[in-house]
Amino acid sequence: MDGLITTDAKMLSFPRELAVLCQTKLTLVVAEAVGHDPNKATGLALAHISRICEQTRADRAQVWRLRTSTKPAERRWDFLTRVAYRRGRPAQDLYVSERLTEDQLRRSPLE
Repeated sequence: MDGLITTDAKMLSFPRELAVLCQTKLTLVVAEAVGHDPNKATGLALAHISRICEQTRADRAQVWRLRTSTKPAERRWDFLTRVAYRRGRPAQDLYVSERLTEDQLRRSPLE
């Protein structure tokens, strides 16, 4: 697969770049909304690279716009409530039966 991975989404609005992309049949992968953070861009590209490689064709140009969204943290109690519901128990009862004792919390998990 021949192509380019970039964080420069502006490239998609330039007619010369798009024309050359079509002529060369390259694959363009744009990691969007990662700013200038190479770690985020690399992670985003690695998360999608196998699918991109599977679907890329040498006989035509392709553009892959990769995005991610930052979601707020989810409430841990919501997960416990769902598990408790599936087990037919109140969440508080499940929590009490499964939580660690104070001694267990203080002990090293490697012991």
